[in-house]
Amino acid sequence: MGGKDSSSYRFPFASYPALRIVLLLSSGIVLGAILAIEFRLSAICALVLLILWLFFEFILNRTHKAAISHTSAILYCLLIVAAGFFLYTIQMKSKESVQETEKILSLFEGEDLRMEGKVLKIGTSASGGTVLVFESHQTHFLNGKSWYRKYLVRAYSDAGPDDAVPGLRAIITFRPYSFPKRRNPHEFDYGRWLRNEGFSVHGGVESFQTQELTNSGGWSRIRNRVISSIERQFSKPTVPLAKALFLGIKEDLNPEIKALFSRSGLSHVMAVSGLHVGFVVAPFWLIIPFLWGNRYGKWAGLLILTFLLMGYAGLTGFTASVCRASLMAWLLTAAKLFHKMSNSINLTASAGLVLLLIDPSQLFDPGFQLSFSAVFVILLVMPEVLRWLPAGLRFGR
Repeated sequence: MGGKDSSSYRFPFASYPALRIVLLLSSGIVLGAILAIEFRLSAICALVLLILWLFFEFILNRTHKAAISHTSAILYCLLIVAAGFFLYTIQMKSKESVQETEKILSLFEGEDLRMEGKVLKIGTSASGGTVLVFESHQTHFLNGKSWYRKYLVRAYSDAGPDDAVPGLRAIITFRPYSFPKRRNPHEFDYGRWLRNEGFSVHGGVESFQTQELTNSGGWSRIRNRVISSIERQFSKPTVPLAKALFLGIKEDLNPEIKALFSRSGLSHVMAVSGLHVGFVVAPFWLIIPFLWGNRYGKWAGLLILTFLLMGYAGLTGFTASVCRASLMAWLLTAAKLFHKMSNSINLTASAGLVLLLIDPSQLFDPGFQLSFSAVFVILLVMPEVLRWLPAGLRFGR
């Protein structure tokens, strides 16, 4: 009987509505990437399916429920697929302006451009130079004309500006480079990476002129204060390691230390993601039992949890891995707070659904794929593996 039951196992999709939705939405996103249909056509398809589903579900279903229910369910599934398709085409539409800016700036390769804007991020390259992520608001060309358009710049400097901090307004003299092309199938496609990250141009910094710190970018200012506090609290040799472990800032680490971490299999402790978010949330779990008895305790706890996770995500620069881990931690902790811990699969799928609605292209990000695949393997495959094991191995006897 046991063998028969195991062979006839069927995955209970009906118990996981969020998982069904995220799979259908992902199918639509993949179709959008393959077919590359125009934005207007995808919008029309989604609208037609929405109208048909509403008509079948709320009008015909009242009089012909048995005959219409299957058609309504099929239309509902197609509508979610079309929604994923539509979301992806919207994102591709928004990237058209980035591609247009890239084409215009490529005409000025090798010439000096004067850019006014704001420093968003600062890092260090493998060769020890400075890498700036700069948002240009105004571009001045050699012919005296100015161009008012916002776009992202990745700028390199061998002797970087010492006074540059995120949130600083500055004027840079910049020389654009051509986007590199991959020369063999196994080489890292740096040009494609730049485009995926939203950069319209990259090149070298000829000069850097400081203006003032902007009033916006509150997270950048708080992050700078935390970094300054780390630099004061730790000795100079250990500051780079502390920044890497706490905030994921690995640019200042010595290449030899990076190699040692890699050889020992401990590189993941410097990749700020689920492990770090778990340490942030773990103390909060200790106070959850004290919040259950209070009328407003659960909502107060949820508010504290939200600020806690948003604060840490802001300190790490809202990286994709931290946002994924924070959202999953928020859903799981909120579920425990409100006694809804019965379905971890639905909670994990809900986290993936929210992230795909915000940014459909995350579906093609290896970090997104690996993090959710690992969780789903644990939640879905391990129970079946344990079911096939002999009782002695399963219970450790």
